[in-house]
Amino acid sequence: MTKEKSMALKEALKNDDNFLAFLRHEAETGQYEKMKEVTKREPHPTGEMLYNYVLGLTSEEDKEVIMRHIAYCDFCLEEVLNIRRIEKELNEDLLEWANKPPLFDRLKELTSSLSFPVWAFDFDIVRGDTRPKEKEKEISQYAKGDRISFCIKVPSDGHLAVFHYDAAGRIRCVFPHNSNDSTFVSGGNEKRIVGKITEPLGSQSFKVIWSSRQLLYPQKIDFDNENEIERTMEKFFDSLAELHKTDWREASYEFEVIKV
Repeated sequence: MTKEKSMALKEALKNDDNFLAFLRHEAETGQYEKMKEVTKREPHPTGEMLYNYVLGLTSEEDKEVIMRHIAYCDFCLEEVLNIRRIEKELNEDLLEWANKPPLFDRLKELTSSLSFPVWAFDFDIVRGDTRPKEKEKEISQYAKGDRISFCIKVPSDGHLAVFHYDAAGRIRCVFPHNSNDSTFVSGGNEKRIVGKITEPLGSQSFKVIWSSRQLLYPQKIDFDNENEIERTMEKFFDSLAELHKTDWREASYEFEVIKV
């Protein structure tokens, strides 16, 4: 293969349409069938060689041999084009992943066109007192160990997810929190989540998301695996973005954890 033809083939392989045009040109010059017969008698490059060629990891000498071969071997040409497509898709996926904001930012900045009431109550009249409260009091500051009842007024029949995040950027899925939970909630009812306040000090928030469709499947989640939970949340937010704006709502409740 001449240097000029080698350069033409190398350029053509960057684009499927260009490559087909290159082959048509070869056919018009009467060289295509002749070279095709010659190639049939040659050994095929291995799959590893073709993969390395696509990635640009072959030597110049091997590159010339492979380029000449795939120009006239339909089987190896198809392999090279498939590898190129796969690599392109992988690179696009990696680029999309790299450009995605961190999970914490996605959750914090998540806003919807519709909302619904959420609030929280402190259980005890005096911190450390274990007696029942005579009257619930809504507050915005808590200390570590305080008991909290977080309340959600469900707007209509649908599915609920509740996340908690703090000033350190840590995120927890507080509902559902085990494989036995059902995400379905009936409209007009009140959903309560009871727990204790934990550190760190500073701003903390609950983010509640209601959707008309089920996007989380607790029975399929390993709640002991933090990496899996994080991947599940990523998929949840991706699925949420595909819903119509009237098919989901969000609400936030912010509070402060103080030192006493």
